[in-house]
Amino acid sequence: MLLTSLLVASCSNEPALKLTDVSVDIVTDEGVSGSENVGKGENAVKLVPTVLYYEFTIENTRRSSIGSFEKQLQLFIKHDTDLIPNLDLYGFGYSNSPVIPPNESAEYKIHYALGIGDRKGIRTAKPLPDQEQLDEILSKALDATLIVVQLPSDKSMEGRTDPFVLNEDAEELIRFDLKDFKN
Repeated sequence: MLLTSLLVASCSNEPALKLTDVSVDIVTDEGVSGSENVGKGENAVKLVPTVLYYEFTIENTRRSSIGSFEKQLQLFIKHDTDLIPNLDLYGFGYSNSPVIPPNESAEYKIHYALGIGDRKGIRTAKPLPDQEQLDEILSKALDATLIVVQLPSDKSMEGRTDPFVLNEDAEELIRFDLKDFKN
């Protein structure tokens, strides 16, 4: 009887998160990546970065919420190899749900800006890698592990400079092997 109680208690402490959908693509879309205005007045030029864009849907199969506004859910992607060799990221973006209510799903989006395809004569704008490099990046994009953590709200992704480094304060909940979602 005691063993059964311990097994039930230990199982109920584990988050019941299920990764139900994964997509990744390289896109140039201001609605996804935003834009940057360079210059002033009539000479201003709008630059739209091309991004490696991930979308994840995660389902909470528990009868209680996972995450809270004090300890928000966050996602990190740990790539098996150097995803973008010899290439500095232009920037990154992240949208998430800090909480997944019971028996519901939430969508998470992460993008890494790779550069500007149409630099419109702006030399300081980071150029986009060539098509061969882009194809390689996309082919490796799911050679990775998705890590779901809870972070205190003051340690969230907002204001971070390196999206690949987990905070020391992160409480890891679960890992998903993204290779399972390769076609």
